[in-house]
Amino acid sequence: LPAVHTYNHDYKEIYSSAAAGIRDFEKTRELIYKVTGERPAFYRFPGGSVSRWNRGVRKAMAEKLTKEGLRFYDWNVSGADSAPRVTSADICGNITGGVLKRQVSVVLMHDTSKKTLEALEPIIIRLKKEGVEFRRLDQQIPQIAFYRVKPEKS
Repeated sequence: LPAVHTYNHDYKEIYSSAAAGIRDFEKTRELIYKVTGERPAFYRFPGGSVSRWNRGVRKAMAEKLTKEGLRFYDWNVSGADSAPRVTSADICGNITGGVLKRQVSVVLMHDTSKKTLEALEPIIIRLKKEGVEFRRLDQQIPQIAFYRVKPEKS
């Protein structure tokens, strides 16, 4: 199933209000549907579900998305590939070290860096050697989230 991240990645705009964040999400979701014919079931908050940017809107956004049957994910392993001086070896070490410590890993990587691309093959080779199973997100993968939506009281 496809997932939604963001249309423009401008935190100030996206998180200016819960309504703005939902509009960005809906715009992206519709574009994905037009291109793939599939409705996204997952969402990743730009910057994560808990950040200084979304402090005032995350609760309303998370509740609305959850109410619509969407599940949002954060990550529990980061390549730290957006750091200014990171090397491909650093990215590889960050990811393999983090994944090997966990039963279930959701890995954060970006497709905007040549260093990330260079790290990808060694990461896959090392983790496959260690017996790690690679899967895409589905409803069977436990939610990894920094922010938890509290269940409604009945």
